[in-house]
Amino acid sequence: MLFPGDLIGTGDGRVVLGPFTVEREEAEASFRRLAALDDVDTVCVPHGDPLVDGARAALATATPERDWR
Repeated sequence: MLFPGDLIGTGDGRVVLGPFTVEREEAEASFRRLAALDDVDTVCVPHGDPLVDGARAALATATPERDWR
């Protein structure tokens, strides 16, 4: 189970970089490190709905570099 804080949110059926990011490059790198974790099956986000099915795949296919630009 992953609790990423404000780094990750969900919306419109996808996983997104949290909207309150100040250091963009660092946030994207942190997102990618979390997305690379092998044993994540649930992600509890503060913004949006939790990911309980397919969390690992949703994180792997996310595109934080295109969010909130």
